[in-house]
Amino acid sequence: MHMRMGRICIATMVCLAVGSLSPAGARAAYDMSGRWGLNSVQHHWDVMQNSGELTITDDSPAWWPTLTGTVDETTGEFVIDVPPTYPGCGTNSLHGTVAADSLTFTASLQYWSISGGTPTLPPHCIDVHATLAGNRCGNGELGAGEDCDDGDALSGDCCSSTCTLDSEGTACTDDFDICTDDVCDGSGSCEHVDNTAPCSDAFGCGTGNCAADACVIHSPAPAGTACNRDESVCTVDTCDGSGSCATGATVDCAPCGFCDNAAGCVVSSTGCDTNYGTLDLAVKLGGNHLKGALNVGSPASDLGDPTLTTEYTLCLGEIDESGSRSFFQATVPAAGTCGDAPCWQASDEKFLYKNKTPDNGITQLRIDLPQNSAFQHIAFRGRGTALPLPATFADDLDYLAAKVIASDGMSSKCWYHVVAPDKLTSVKFRGFWSANQVNPE
Repeated sequence: MHMRMGRICIATMVCLAVGSLSPAGARAAYDMSGRWGLNSVQHHWDVMQNSGELTITDDSPAWWPTLTGTVDETTGEFVIDVPPTYPGCGTNSLHGTVAADSLTFTASLQYWSISGGTPTLPPHCIDVHATLAGNRCGNGELGAGEDCDDGDALSGDCCSSTCTLDSEGTACTDDFDICTDDVCDGSGSCEHVDNTAPCSDAFGCGTGNCAADACVIHSPAPAGTACNRDESVCTVDTCDGSGSCATGATVDCAPCGFCDNAAGCVVSSTGCDTNYGTLDLAVKLGGNHLKGALNVGSPASDLGDPTLTTEYTLCLGEIDESGSRSFFQATVPAAGTCGDAPCWQASDEKFLYKNKTPDNGITQLRIDLPQNSAFQHIAFRGRGTALPLPATFADDLDYLAAKVIASDGMSSKCWYHVVAPDKLTSVKFRGFWSANQVNPE
């Protein structure tokens, strides 16, 4: 049974709404007529009593707008008829006793719920019991002996659960504003009075004191301090030096993919060839080693000429239960000099890149273009502390996403696939994918 403002909820499907009755004729010794606050569920009954007959309506009649019952006007005992909850289960009932002063009542509710099954299948019936308390205090009408009646039986709102006024200065309902004190005014109202409490910028850009219901920053964080104004990791937000957090530039995840507000850069397969021949990938984080190779069925023209204008970018991403995120990106530029020799060497069927001191850790990239094969071969190697690799893999790593992009500044071609690990530890990954096996995506 779920009880909430405005209704008595039976199980998860049926709620009991009870209404109000206006008196008829002379008042009985035990009189339920009039308005009641139902303390346990925070809503109200309006009760009409006529020679022991009760008609009840609820001030939130979303379920059963009217109920009927009887009260023994000499003992105060009453019974209210409650419609059945589920066919095949027992009969619901609500019975209780009204006090001799007709200011309070207590009642017991017995109803039937189900466990297992559904309303359309044979259920296992469960007999459930709950209590219900009624009070003239909390009915929203000022009665004899009451200082106030705000329509509920809650304390902390300056009109107590016994319908007396809380004294001036008593703490009351919090408005969740650090710059106000929430106190009763002694006449039933909760006031929110400005204070001078210590406060801080909501985004972490300084501290100060409250003034006129606002936080005035006296000690701002230095300009450039990281903050988070927009709840997104895709913008680099920083403090401006005067106590405010300024939204910065958007994180650029190109060409590997896009930025996700929660995960950051994600390697994207959009526009890439995902049906090429094979992908062989090995990553060792502890010693910072990386190597991979892919056979692609693209024409040689798609791979360009790196001795002139074509650069190659390698992207790697982790995929686990929480989603996908990029963890490596490195670009090998076109042309250029490495030491005393050109970085790229060309032969009839091959382009070869070698760099002993690369800024990004990629020491070798080979493009094989065999004239007697339908497949072109792209192989890469990297090592050393310059490789931008994390310390460990995710604990629940499922795949690595690998993407290679060839671009000459005017057009580009990319190859993408995910690789399941054949061998995996917290710092080592070894996997192989072939078009002849089931696609792990």
